[in-house]
Amino acid sequence: NFEAARAAFDTVIEHRPEDVAAWEGVRSAAAGLGDHVQTALATAQLGALCKDDARGAQFWETAGVILLEHTDAKDDAEIAFSRAFDRDPRRAVAFDKFFRAVRSRNEDDRLLAIIEKRLDVSEDDQEIGKLYWERARVLRKKGDLDGALAALENVTMLEPDHVGALALLGEVQMKKGAFAEAAPFLARLTVSNDAPHQQRLMSGIMAVDIYENKLGQPE
Repeated sequence: NFEAARAAFDTVIEHRPEDVAAWEGVRSAAAGLGDHVQTALATAQLGALCKDDARGAQFWETAGVILLEHTDAKDDAEIAFSRAFDRDPRRAVAFDKFFRAVRSRNEDDRLLAIIEKRLDVSEDDQEIGKLYWERARVLRKKGDLDGALAALENVTMLEPDHVGALALLGEVQMKKGAFAEAAPFLARLTVSNDAPHQQRLMSGIMAVDIYENKLGQPE
């Protein structure tokens, strides 16, 4: 009898709002009734009450998923993912949803903080490469060319033929006036099977122009 159970548990939390067992009762009763909003609310409350960060983060992440998949409360879902990520940046779903939401709004400083926190715990080389790529992209946008170069070096260390990294390396080095450093990156793009045809063509033209007109190396 989920309705009666929820009413009973609601009475408990009115008098003892930090009673974890009562909130679990509300959560399980609401889930049995198919009440997604109440289930998410109780799950989030469990996340807030948990003293253990990893377990609390798991509850927050679950609350976010419920809200995202079963309600229109997208902003509340993002808050839940943010709380999960704050408590345990290893939560993969919370990180992905939170990261994408912040990136879509071009909140660059906040995005850099998220990347930094995730890099501290990530053990996946592919993800680490993507995180450094995102850091490089944001830093270039903010005008921090040296910071962007440092991030790009980490990308190419993990993935030497990363198309975006090679293109950005060429662009950043040209902005710094370091044409001798830019040309090899552009030249490598011309022979990359992963790069679009038009990008390969334009990179080749730029490399030729640098070698011939900037460096005096027509050979």
